[in-house]
Amino acid sequence: MFVYYDECLTAYLAALRKYWGLSYNERPDNLVSAYLDKLKPQKLLLIAVAGLSCAGLEKNLDETSFLRKHLFKKITTIFPPCLPYTADAVKSGNDLSISMGSANLWQNTNIRFIRDTALFAQIGIKGNNGPDIVKAYQELDAKIMMMAQKLDEQSLLAVVGENGTVDVEGYIDFASSPLADLLDGEPMMLGRSVMFKTKKGQEADFAKKFKAEFADDFILLSREETVVSKLFGKGENALLEILDKDFLAVSKSPMQLLFNPQKPAKALGGGILEEELYVPFVLYASR
Repeated sequence: MFVYYDECLTAYLAALRKYWGLSYNERPDNLVSAYLDKLKPQKLLLIAVAGLSCAGLEKNLDETSFLRKHLFKKITTIFPPCLPYTADAVKSGNDLSISMGSANLWQNTNIRFIRDTALFAQIGIKGNNGPDIVKAYQELDAKIMMMAQKLDEQSLLAVVGENGTVDVEGYIDFASSPLADLLDGEPMMLGRSVMFKTKKGQEADFAKKFKAEFADDFILLSREETVVSKLFGKGENALLEILDKDFLAVSKSPMQLLFNPQKPAKALGGGILEEELYVPFVLYASR
């Protein structure tokens, strides 16, 4: 599956930005805009949580938890989550630096922006299962509930997950594959997906051999195919061109390509599995 950008994370955040008079690129989500127009909050506490997914929410918190009780909607994140190359650097359809970015991009005297990475760090080390992850979710839920209880009646709390992750089930040693000899330089990792630049004249051979060897776990897209697929949003989708790469291998299984002996985190995002793409959008107002 790919991202439906009209109802993804950036569209929901665009509605918040529009209401509070900040710039936005995506079409604001109508459902959130209607909610804001009816409630008419004056202040916003926005919390972006790395690693917070719908799958993790349902697995680790019960229905009485704060985050599940006030879930506004399950939405998709962008592809790939936490992509650092969007916005001004790359004229992409989704503008992550304006949508999430740093607190500086949410400058408004009535807005407080917090980015929480503690859950993501735990998942990277421990994976998505086990008592430590249940505890991490419970602590996150309790922390956010305490912050919500301190808000006045003119304030709105919005919590959004940035990305989900999947536990890596196995590693494919790409460095020992004959395909590595067709590359010009090191591949660039986008979480569990990978960008490649091939040696001149080797594009067709690389594509044919990659698909024959890795089709069960990866979808290989050329520069042109990423534009047609709208994988990066509705803009120019010029990521591969600007980074001077020829192909993007999109992960569609829990397998991970490995390019050096050092194994990456136990759980990663950046593929197109539902666990990675679906994130919660939570809204809470005391009145």
